Amino acid sequence: MERERISRALAAACAALAVASSAAAAHDEHAASDSRYERSVVRVDVPDVVLLDSAGQPVWTEELLRGEGPWLVNFVYTSCSTVCPVMTSTFASARRKLADAGQPVRLVSISIDPEHDTPERLARYASAHGGDASWRFLTGSQQAVRRMQAAFGAYRGDKASHAPLAFLRAKDGARWLRLEGFPSAEALARELRGLACAAPGERPDAATAVAGPPPARR
Repeated sequence: MERERISRALAAACAALAVASSAAAAHDEHAASDSRYERSVVRVDVPDVVLLDSAGQPVWTEELLRGEGPWLVNFVYTSCSTVCPVMTSTFASARRKLADAGQPVRLVSISIDPEHDTPERLARYASAHGGDASWRFLTGSQQAVRRMQAAFGAYRGDKASHAPLAFLRAKDGARWLRLEGFPSAEALARELRGLACAAPGERPDAATAVAGPPPARR
């Protein structure tokens, strides 16, 4: 029933997107100049690691990201005062826009400061930004978090050096769309709609690369 509901919502959203395509195209140039981001298609081999959610419950990442999409993933830490607040606010706004259009999306934000970002601290952060069952905030061991960063090509060595990255995927088995920079909420929602409405076998108009080396199994 849930899958049928999501499929109906997606079909309706795609129909609305088709009707509005000419207006969206006219808006694209302005949105791109505002959002200042680059896009590319990447292959990600999600490692089989265990993280903890904001309730302290274990989450197997490979299993989590095989679920029904579309998915939106990023890396944050709660004491960040630059990139993370902007990205978190954009995620929240984009999710609201998609929800208003009847298109659900699942979000995952992974802390890159697990020594300080305990489940309790993440719970407070999630509560402040609208986290719920469809927006998971995760932490874990330093090793597990670094493996996730490496798999997505997001590891920069030091948390303060992390780049503004978002990763989008329409469904299990599809490649990930990598956005680097600061897309607006409108641009982020549009990218997700575009992925979700693409016909099977279609690829976003971007170069394909490997995000990170295939991780070794635990």
